[in-house]
Amino acid sequence: MNGSGGTGHFNDLLFLTFQTDTGLYIENDALSARNRVLLKTLGSIPIGDRYLGSIEFSDSILRVSDDQNSFRCLSSGFSIRVD
Repeated sequence: MNGSGGTGHFNDLLFLTFQTDTGLYIENDALSARNRVLLKTLGSIPIGDRYLGSIEFSDSILRVSDDQNSFRCLSSGFSIRVD
């Protein structure tokens, strides 16, 4: 969320993924490996503070509709397959 001195709440669609990884730690003066989960940011898309549309996720497809608001914060919708 970004601020501009007004009362708007500017929003972004944030794309994240979970990944597994191996990390290291020290226990009893010995170096060991452990499994860990990482949260990775793939990117974001600003949709503004007056987005009027639908955001749906079904059958591994994210669908974001055109902005129906006259401000057109997100002028064209999109679909993306998430595997």
